[in-house]
This record gives sequence, C-alpha cells and structure tokens, in this order.
Amino acid sequence: MEHLDRAKATGKSWKGDAIYDFEDHPFLKDIRFGVRLSDKDSVTMNSNPSYNWSAVSQPWQVGWDISKLASLGDPRFNNNTELHTFNNFFNSNMAVPSLVFPSVALANGYPSSYAALHKYHDILCAEAHGGDSSSCAPWTPATFGTDPAGTNDQSEKSKAFYTQVRFGFDDLKFPIDGNLGVRYVKTDMTAHGYTTFTPSINIPTGNTVTGQKFANIPAFKQVQDFENDYHNVLPSLNLRMKATDQLQFRFGFAGAMSRPDFSQLQAYTTLSQTADITNTGTSTVINSVNQSGDAAGNPKLKPITSKQTDLTAEWYFSPVGSFTVAVFNKQLKDVIINQTFNFQIPDVAGNMQNFAVTGPVNGAKGHARGIELAYQQYFDKLPGWMSGIGLQANYTYVDSKQKLYSPVFSAYCNGSGQTATLNTNMNGCDTNGQTFGDLPLPLLSKNAYNIALLYDKGPWSARMAYSWRSKNLQAVNVNGTNGGDATDTNPNSPTFGQHVVRWALPTWADSYGTLDASVFYQVNEKMSIGLEGTNLTDAKYRQLMQQHTGLMGRAWFVSGPRYSVKMRYSF
Repeated sequence: MEHLDRAKATGKSWKGDAIYDFEDHPFLKDIRFGVRLSDKDSVTMNSNPSYNWSAVSQPWQVGWDISKLASLGDPRFNNNTELHTFNNFFNSNMAVPSLVFPSVALANGYPSSYAALHKYHDILCAEAHGGDSSSCAPWTPATFGTDPAGTNDQSEKSKAFYTQVRFGFDDLKFPIDGNLGVRYVKTDMTAHGYTTFTPSINIPTGNTVTGQKFANIPAFKQVQDFENDYHNVLPSLNLRMKATDQLQFRFGFAGAMSRPDFSQLQAYTTLSQTADITNTGTSTVINSVNQSGDAAGNPKLKPITSKQTDLTAEWYFSPVGSFTVAVFNKQLKDVIINQTFNFQIPDVAGNMQNFAVTGPVNGAKGHARGIELAYQQYFDKLPGWMSGIGLQANYTYVDSKQKLYSPVFSAYCNGSGQTATLNTNMNGCDTNGQTFGDLPLPLLSKNAYNIALLYDKGPWSARMAYSWRSKNLQAVNVNGTNGGDATDTNPNSPTFGQHVVRWALPTWADSYGTLDASVFYQVNEKMSIGLEGTNLTDAKYRQLMQQHTGLMGRAWFVSGPRYSVKMRYSF
C-alpha cells in the first residue's frame, strides 16, 4: 500500500488595536476596539486512491485469475525479505514470534520496487494461462498530482472588527466590574474543485420507453469553483461581583464560532444516475430513477456556532488557597455531520436537476453542560522546607447530547440505500441487526479529574500530577468496525435471519489515567534545569467497540514511561 501527500499553505494577517481611557468617569474605565484582516491559501495533494491497498498474490482478490500464493519457498519470490524479531514488544511483557517482512530496501524503493513486487501476480497469472499474460491485469499505482480527486485547493479571507467597553461600579455595597463587547466577523471562502457525472441508464436501441421520466444529462468531468460567504456577530459579557474580600462571583456569556476544517470543504463530487429497468421485447419500462452522489467535502459548510454561559463562585480562604465552583452551559448549532444534502446540475434543457449527495453538512445541534470544582492551597504554615508543599485538585462533569435537524433512526439496520447509510453513520448498528442511537457528542468525557502535589520553595519547583478521564465516544462507522454481514433481525424483513445488513460499531476511548512528575532548579534569574517524567505508571490506552452486550476491547496501545532532562534559558 502506497500513500503520498504534499501540503503547502500560506497565511497573511494584519491587526490593529486602539484604546481610549475615560478619565474620572464614575463607572466607565475604557473602550477598546480593533480590526483584524487575514488571507489564507492551502493546497493539499493526496495520492488517489489515498491509501492504495492492493494484494500481492492473494487468490481471493476480486478479478484475479490465479490459484496460489507467491510462496517464499519458491526461489522466484523469496528475495527482498528479512526476518524481524520484536525485542521489546509491550515493554517485553508479551512474547511474539519473529516474522518475515519485506526488506527495508523494498519499502524505500517506491515506485520501482513496488512494481517489481506486484509482478509476482503477473508471473502466477501467466503460469495459470500457459504462459499467456494478455488477460492478466497489472498493478496500477496511485496517481499523484495529476488527479483532481486528490487535490484540495482552498482560500479563505476574513475581516473582523471588535469593540469592548470596560466598566466598574466600585461604590456599590457589593462592587461589580466587567466588560461588554461584540465581535463582527465576515468570512469569504473559495474552493477550487471538480465534479464528475456518470449516467448508467442503458436502453436498447429502438425500444419504446414508458414509465418514469429521467433527465437527459451528458456525462462530464469539469473543474468547478465554489464561493461561500457568511458573517457572524459574537457578543460577550463578563461580570464580577465582590461579595467580601474572600468571596466573589463571576458571570460570563459569549457567542463563539469554529470554522470547518479545509479537509471538510473539499469540492470534489461524484454524481451518478441509475434506473431500475424492465425490458420486454422492444418495450422498456423505467420503474424508478436514482440520482445520487458522494462528496469528499462540502464547500458550502457554515461554521459551528455556540452560545456559552458560565457562573462561578470563588472563595479565597487564605492568601495561598482557593476553592471555586463553576457551572457551564454551551449550546451548539450547525454541528457538522455526514448526511445527505442537495446538489444541482443542469440537464440539456437548462433545467436544474437534484442529486442526493452524501457528505458533510451542518446537520445537528447539541449541548455540553456541567459543573467544575477546583481547589488549590499551599501549606505555608508548616515549618521550614515543608512550607513549600501544596495541593491542587479539580473535577469536571459534562453532560452532552447531539440532536439531528433531520432525524434518521431505524430500530433495525438495513442492507443498502441512503437511509441505511445515514442510520449507520449517525446511530451505529450492531452485528445483531439492531441500531444503537442516543450517542453523545464525540470526544467529550462525562467525568474527569486531576490531582497534583506541588512544591515551590526557594530555587526548587516540583510537581507530581495524576490526570484521569472517563470513556468518550470517538467515532461511528469507521474502518475495522463495520461491514455488511450483520444478521437481519427485523421480523418484517424479507431477508430475516440472513447475514445481509450493514453493521457499524461505535468506537470509544476507554477511561485512562496517567501519572506525571517534574522537578526544576532555578540556577539564576534566566536559567533553570530539571527532570520530567510522563506516564510513570506505564498506563495502557484501550480502544473499545460498543455492542448491545457491552463494550469490547478493540485495540491496546502501550507508550511506556518517558523521561526528559531539560534546560531552560530566558532572554
């Protein structure tokens, strides 16, 4: 399998800020405003296919007329190999046998060495046909730099203006200060892309056609540029109330936005037109017509936006100690998911025709809300060197949920069709033919905590911290945990009991915690030296796959402890 990629990006920006102070004003402190302009261009090239997996001599490869493998016992095929021994697999905790691998020279010799390796199939195919290799399809390397399917060319220009006024009501019984602001952002996107259309409705010449009509659209492959622009108004308000010298409260509200990645904006779309046809003699009946497609990206995507609110209580019970409680609520809009959107191209009469294209869309909303507790204290009352000891701890609980704008849910998994694809993409399907559904926002753990032992005294500074987070959803319908041979358990299905429906197991990152530590010595005002250690307990990271019977292990990763000696110098 070969893969090639190359990326080049440029970014230019200009920013200007100004501030005006209100002198002797009873509550206004200052007003700030600014402008930011940016211009970005990015071209990413991937080989096509991106990861060009191809068997060397497996007889089961579709379309290959060979009957046996290229055996290492055959002197024609036993060169370009080496025996590899795993000396420290899983930190020597697992014994595995030595394996025969392609040689390093073979792996580094692309493309000529790859072509030579794939000749093994050609030799076996010619052998199976009495020396005639004319019907043996040779290996086809991936294209690179010449196929628009592998090129993502994007440009983004943005203009932003912001203003913020700071204020303070210091004479109130409970003094209040804060700031009120707004940011306006205008974004202009251009995606240079490619669209292909392939009709596959074949009607015998001279037949009379009845039934459903279909649009006459000639096959084409053409360059297309897509423009997209949007603007966002993002307000913000931050308030602080001082209840006492030790207790204060904060309130915050803000609008935020997150633009799509350039990879999600790629403008490469393949369209097709198919039909269910019945031919009887010189008569053709078109029963149904399907106009659909697949998109590598969607250049019309908008940013994910949010409205976020938080309320915090801070208690400073000593000059070196504090305890805070915060509740937060983030409402998300236009979350990007893979679903169906409408794509239009003209027919020969100039009428726009609709195609149901599967790709990324702004198709969901959601929320992430919860509570955070934080505590920190140095025990400065202890005698001598022990007065530098401190403790820091925090805990976060997050409840998250995602809701589709156009819900797609079926209690049972299906075998084919766009609805089946969307159901597996969004809800997941088990191997028993049943849908999961009710999945949280990805990459968010419900529970997480950190606890750290601190030391700061004189030139010495040390930390020992344990960080832990509960399991979190990674993705649905990913390679390795999906397929098309789940059991059809729908009692109303004509294929009930057969292994013919799609399955896609949600993958999760299991709960994971690591212990890290560091110690530094401040040599002088500018230089410090120290030692850092990460994952001191040799924690193992597990990936899980979800089924109705529970979460099963999918993959295990061992990174081992890591130690670093560091010197820092400031100038």
